[in-house]
Amino acid sequence: VDGILSEINAKDGQVVEVGTVLGLVTNGKTETPKKEVTKKTPT
Repeated sequence: VDGILSEINAKDGQVVEVGTVLGLVTNGKTETPKKEVTKKTPT
């Protein structure tokens, strides 16, 4: 499978039935939101 995992429908450890759609893979480029990381200084 080639693409980007764009959606996850089941939570980690969740029990699902056979045939349940677990996620969605899409083609093409998608922008991922960038999270800003701040460093904490020890006190």
